[in-house]
Amino acid sequence: MTSEPNEGCNDGYLRFRSYGIRAMEDGIVKPLVSSRTFHAMLKGKLSRSVVLDDIKDRRNELYLLLANLGYRPLQNENDLKYRLNCPVFGIKHSRHEYRSRYCRINKLCPFCYGRTYIRDTYDRASKVCFPGGRADHVGAG
Repeated sequence: MTSEPNEGCNDGYLRFRSYGIRAMEDGIVKPLVSSRTFHAMLKGKLSRSVVLDDIKDRRNELYLLLANLGYRPLQNENDLKYRLNCPVFGIKHSRHEYRSRYCRINKLCPFCYGRTYIRDTYDRASKVCFPGGRADHVGAG
């Protein structure tokens, strides 16, 4: 993983992070990268898109390995391509990636896991904690 300076919105990451995005970072990124990498990302010394791309690359390597071992959901070549293009969370996607659907393999894909469990849990909790609407943003990223 190479480090790039984080220039706010210029790296593709949402400039104003909501508490929901922060929950996704804490639930997905933090367990999958080193503590040093995670804190460098939060401080802006390491681009979020670089960290998320590294996680996506590792997920895709796992998918290819499992496809070679005969994992049923990845056996069809079209299904494999579709699942390899599963978009990450919190990134402004290019037109091609934006049309990508989620792979929905929650047990293997950290991004689908986050969308299914972390984001849904956050949404339910925010309705109770902030009955008048969503919480304000965490601040500039």
